[in-house]
Amino acid sequence: MVLSCIKNTDILVSEIRLTPTNGKEFYFDNETLVGKVILKTKGTISLEELSLSFIGESVTSQHSYPSSAYAIPTTITNSRILCKHVMVLSSQPNEELTLADTENFNAFDSTFFPVSTFSFTFTIPDSLPPSIFVGSGRIEYYLLLEFMQHGENAKEIKKLPITIRSSVSPPVNPQDNNYSKKKGKLSVNVKMEPSYISSEKPELPLEITINNPGKQAIEKIKVIYTLQRQLETNKDQDDLVNVTINATSHMQKEDFHANYLFGIPQDVLASFPSYTYSESSNILHTITVHYVLK
Repeated sequence: MVLSCIKNTDILVSEIRLTPTNGKEFYFDNETLVGKVILKTKGTISLEELSLSFIGESVTSQHSYPSSAYAIPTTITNSRILCKHVMVLSSQPNEELTLADTENFNAFDSTFFPVSTFSFTFTIPDSLPPSIFVGSGRIEYYLLLEFMQHGENAKEIKKLPITIRSSVSPPVNPQDNNYSKKKGKLSVNVKMEPSYISSEKPELPLEITINNPGKQAIEKIKVIYTLQRQLETNKDQDDLVNVTINATSHMQKEDFHANYLFGIPQDVLASFPSYTYSESSNILHTITVHYVLK
């Protein structure tokens, strides 16, 4: 790694930028964050004095009600670090800045000190509880940029919140991701391919096989894939896929096989996650198929 120096112990402007963002509001575990740290400074800072970390934190609050009517209620807040991963920042001596980088910083700070960038790549760990914000507590994730000058405590420079959602994985038991419906000689089989949904491509892959020796005329097939979550006494469910496939001429043959990618509704992906990896939680996958004959 190249040791890079930038101008100034006084950091005038700083930014943590994820690229590309494409309007993304949340991420899934196992996704890779790619971005850069942009700084405008005016002294000398070694790359070794900068630290960028991915941190998950759990914060809970409890209200204490005193026995005396004249006493004031107090709130006790507890914080716990769920995970912390220090990233590797890299920089080339002549790393190029985009025009947008320079213009944004010059608009914020009119001084003509140099702007420098440091790039990073980080894969979000799997099996993380999703971001949650409720009245009594929260689980939050963020990127934390710190400056660690020799002989002094780390100084926070910038914090960038990161929202994490739970990815939807296929059932562990291969038999659970198959559904067959048979009536007479006509049978329809739906299988979910081993995959997971990412926020880059929120699609669920399904494989549909039709055995139709009688060549019955199929008008349409409706596929519903439901994810039901049980957490202690609370239960909720989402239809990850609820689509109707209009039959084509190929479906009227004796054997039909095709792979489909069905988009997951954004309101389902962004819904408040109530399944936070508790030992008492239970996730049930259900595939149902309906077909209509002409």
